[in-house]
This record gives sequence, structure tokens and C-alpha cells, in this order.
Amino acid sequence: MDELGSIGMNPWLLLLNGLLGTGLLLWICVLFDPAPVRARLRSGWAWLSWRPLPDGLGRLLLIWVGLGMLAQTLIVLSPVWQRLNHPILTVLFSIASFQGLACAVICWSCSRRERSLEECLGLQRRLKASDLLWGLGGYCLSLPFVVLSALGTQLLFEFFNWELQSQALLQASHDLQGHLVWVALFILVGFVGPFCEEVMFRGWLLTRLNQQMGPWPALLIHSWIFAVIHMHGPSMLPLFFLSILLGLLFVHTRRLWVCVWIHAIFNSVTLVQLLVQGEEALM
Repeated sequence: MDELGSIGMNPWLLLLNGLLGTGLLLWICVLFDPAPVRARLRSGWAWLSWRPLPDGLGRLLLIWVGLGMLAQTLIVLSPVWQRLNHPILTVLFSIASFQGLACAVICWSCSRRERSLEECLGLQRRLKASDLLWGLGGYCLSLPFVVLSALGTQLLFEFFNWELQSQALLQASHDLQGHLVWVALFILVGFVGPFCEEVMFRGWLLTRLNQQMGPWPALLIHSWIFAVIHMHGPSMLPLFFLSILLGLLFVHTRRLWVCVWIHAIFNSVTLVQLLVQGEEALM
């Protein structure tokens, strides 16, 4: 009984339960009066349809990202990299050769065609305090679906007797030592990676798919790609639902910074959970 009481009084778990409860209350409020949200989404999808993305950007991305992934594979397999291998270097190189490279190509292509990032990507230069509030609210809204899908995934893996492994980065992070190393990890995984991925997936991919096939196919397909690209089976379903919510909130708010903050909070909470709970953290 004492052990159960200590678990129940864990401040971190109490905070997560509070955020989960807040998310449920927010969904109840939305369901009681869905008309304004529907109207905002309809106008948001129309806004997404006319955004002037540069022509040929998809082919350009495939070429550069393909070259980046090829370079990443060759370097990681080299003997020199095997000797220097470190989780922080791995994260930095992975982001630079994939998400970072894709983000740079998208921004460069927009600038080269003399199109503003706000028009093309919904990426306003000026940040607002409301972006962070939307980010926190969006994180709370995502929690019920992320938690339920994570529990469903766990039951599925147990039913088929599959091995439920955490992501390679989270496994390697157990060996990290030093405050500066963890600060670097939080900066890379908690902000740089989310920023680049939001530019790539919500800023470009969702817009392009919406212009080619309509809102809901675009939302589902871009979320499926977002989940698969992380290459971690147990996380696919939670990431799929997270991506759907990110897409809807991007369309609703028309501000990419909102999605960046939601994504940043999601990744940062996962890292904090790893520090607090260790092996028992949800992946």
C-alpha cells in the first residue's frame, strides 16, 4: 500500500494526469459547440489550397534528401564513425542530413522564387505568446489519443508476443552523462528537430497533398508518412494521431509556430519522462 501511495503521489505523474484531464475537458468543450471549429477548419482548408508553393519542390526534395540519407548511411557505416559514435553526434547528424536538409531546401526554394515563408509555409517571422498557449493546449488535446493509442499498441504487441522496444535514441540516452550533454539533447530533440519536421510535414507536405487530392486524404496520408518515417513500430499509432491533430491545428490557426510548440512540448516531455522514470517511461 505504501508503494502504491508513493506512485500515486509522484509529482511528475500527477502533472501528466492533470494535463490529460485538461485535454479531456478541452475536447468536451469542443464537442459541446463544434460549429465554430468546423467553420474555422473549412476556411482554413481553403486558405491552405491557395498557398503558393514553388513548382518542382517535391522533386528537388527527393533528390537532396536522398543524397543526404545516402551520405548518412555511408558515414555511419565507416570505421571512423564507429569510433566517434555518440548519441548527440548521431542525433545532430541525423537531423542535419534529413529534417534539417529538407527544411533548408524548402526555405531556400521559397526565397529563390521570391515568395515569403509566411505565404508559402504559414511561418510568420513574429512569434506571439498565444502560439505557446496554443502549443500547450494542443499538447493537452493530443494526450487522450496518444495515451489510448500507446496502450492499444502495448496490448497488440503483448497479444502477438512481439518485443516492445524503445527507440534507439532513448535506449542510448541512458548512457548520457553531464548537464551540457542533456542540454544539447533537449535543444536538438526538443526544438531543432520539431521545427524542421513541421516545416517539412505541415508547412509543405500537407499543403501539397491538399492541393492535389483534398483535405482529408491529405491529412491521413501525410500523418501516415510522418509516423512511418520515424521507423519505430510501437510509436507509429501515437505519432499518427499526433500528426492528425497537428495538421488540424495548423489549418485552424494558420500558424506553423503553433505546431512547432506542440511538437517541441511533446518531445521535451518524453525526454523529461525518461529522466524521471527511466526504463518505465512511455515511448
